[in-house]
Amino acid sequence: MTAAGQEAAGEQQHRRAAAASSGGALRDPLALFSNDEHPRAPPPPPSARLSLGTPRSRRPPQAAPASAASSQQQQQQQQQQQLPHSSAADAAVRATDSDALLSRLSALEAGYIPPDPFAALFLSARPTPPLLPPSAPAVAVVTAPLPPAHAHAPPGRSYSPPPFASPFGPRPGSAVPEPNGAGGGTAGAGAGAGAAAGGASTRRPPVLNIGTYLRCTALDRVVNTFLEQSAPGGAHIISVGAGSDSRFWRIQADSKLRSHLAHYTELDFREITKAKVQSINKSSALTSALQPVIDEKAQPDAAGVHLDADRGIVTSAQYSLFPCDLRTLATVSSGDDPSAYERLRAHIRMFSQAGVSSASPQPQPRRRTLVLAECVLAYLEPRDADALLLWFASLARPAGAGSGDGDRNQTGGSEVLILSFDMCVEGSGQEPVGGEGGRFGRMMLQNIESRGLPLHGARAYSTPSAYTRRYQRILESAAAAEAGRAQAPSRTTTLQVRTGAKTLTQLWRELDGAEKQRISRLERLDEVEELEMLMDHYCICWGSLELGAGQIPL
Repeated sequence: MTAAGQEAAGEQQHRRAAAASSGGALRDPLALFSNDEHPRAPPPPPSARLSLGTPRSRRPPQAAPASAASSQQQQQQQQQQQLPHSSAADAAVRATDSDALLSRLSALEAGYIPPDPFAALFLSARPTPPLLPPSAPAVAVVTAPLPPAHAHAPPGRSYSPPPFASPFGPRPGSAVPEPNGAGGGTAGAGAGAGAAAGGASTRRPPVLNIGTYLRCTALDRVVNTFLEQSAPGGAHIISVGAGSDSRFWRIQADSKLRSHLAHYTELDFREITKAKVQSINKSSALTSALQPVIDEKAQPDAAGVHLDADRGIVTSAQYSLFPCDLRTLATVSSGDDPSAYERLRAHIRMFSQAGVSSASPQPQPRRRTLVLAECVLAYLEPRDADALLLWFASLARPAGAGSGDGDRNQTGGSEVLILSFDMCVEGSGQEPVGGEGGRFGRMMLQNIESRGLPLHGARAYSTPSAYTRRYQRILESAAAAEAGRAQAPSRTTTLQVRTGAKTLTQLWRELDGAEKQRISRLERLDEVEELEMLMDHYCICWGSLELGAGQIPL
């Protein structure tokens, strides 16, 4: 497309945005890209349609004009106006918990990613929010039935990339039948996913499906490699803003991966964790995975599994779910119950840091912690996000360092890898941090912020290189602090800082030719240039404090 053509296309987008109703709640930021053979919803503003993930916010949703709202939405709006400010903010959080899971179900239906028998199980327990907030992406729901997932796949084609888990949750009020047990083939991935939308298809446009595919396969490669490179029982995964993520259950279903997992911790807002506890409690496929199996031939042991639906807490030998405000997790006195936050921090340190315990006088093997943050950092104030990242980075310990100050018993040390999926509104360029970038990035920011969602994090860190510099600064600070605490004779290895970032466009271009051809044929992708423009504004970033040479498989 020529420069003149791009300019004309941009002007056309602006005209369509002005003509479109501004009151419809944003359901899918990629509603612009819709198959011609299916009905289309009225187009939302351009930057709303061109987005792979909208961060959640505590800001209350703004009222929508009556001309663009259904009678049910009008009633919900009246109810929400009567709620206190904090309740309205919580409703906004709950409503935006659906985006990525619906996108995942769409990619599953279309055959982009392998079956996930667990994702749809988190749909049934979601309460309907008082009103969909402006942060919830708009989607053109297709009522025409979809062909089964296997119809999109070439005969004999195996799907080697593991499935993706979303940090956000499902569409509120939906219900689907459970698949036939854990690992039950395509159950819950094809027909089950279609039922997830209450009888309507969850299909998303091809560009969004490809974005979901790139995001999920890349993150899964990193997570699975992280586990494989960890000692047996030596890996701790912390998913912040976890929502309805099914990753823990998929790891547990893989005998090779689960043997490396020491613990899996999920953190999110209380309303989200309470809904997740309800989903877990209702599904035998989900609850059985919480019960440790000592012998492959033995039955799972339910002892030690605790589900508290009222508080939104799950604790078990290998999995824990806690309500948490990420903005204050790193502070000494956090939230309404500082002691609860201190217990949470102690829980994380226990599984992330190696040391000699009273139960075992022998040094523990090296511990490795992966912090996973998908579409989380963009809505946090930079100072809050930096404090959170620094606290997680401080979990790293050189070999020979103990688990706390003054404890210098010989151990294998502790490593930390932080992995995030983020917006980069200035694209892949090397422009200075803090600008709005080009036309496309400005459209993204203006649309989201016009709905009361100032993305401080996205503005402060707007390119992949900005995220790389951020991780470099934070991790070097953590390494220097640890070096200052530790005594030289107690260390055998020093911590090494590694950082990097890749846009989804880079991942697309690096795809194997045969796999790219398979993906392109699933839904007859034609607009490759449009795809790459969008994918250039999202990136996967990482930073690690490691004791030896390591490589991120991206």
